[in-house]
Amino acid sequence: MLTGILLPVADLLTIERITVPSSASNKDAVLAELVALALPEGPERDGLLAEVRKREARFTTALGDGIALPHARSEFVTALHLSATRLASPVAFDAVDGTPVELAFLVVSPSNAPGAHLESLRALSQLFQNPRVIADLKLAATPEEFLRTLRLAEAG
Repeated sequence: MLTGILLPVADLLTIERITVPSSASNKDAVLAELVALALPEGPERDGLLAEVRKREARFTTALGDGIALPHARSEFVTALHLSATRLASPVAFDAVDGTPVELAFLVVSPSNAPGAHLESLRALSQLFQNPRVIADLKLAATPEEFLRTLRLAEAG
């Protein structure tokens, strides 16, 4: 089991919040898809997407190794939301290592919940330390397989 994870990533995701494979073909389409998955309905979606885009414009959230972790704290959500995608074709994301993104996870949380926001980012970052988990996520053929991979990784 991964130690120190208070917010299991697999518990924050549902099948409905995962797209495998995604046909998004550029960075903005990836962000829009992740926001739509995290917040499927409501007028808040446009505001949230604007905040995620603004955060991304300040500094890329591409971590390298084909992974991006866009995130934002926002007044447009009242709870922590996580969504994820495995892209059908890698997308340029301005990564420092120049590697196009194949996996993207979005973390959005209320503006007044910095602890949960940081904890979820830390939990995801810890998962990304395992090259086998990354490889398995990149090979996932369905949302169910993607989520099962996360659950197995967190279970140890």
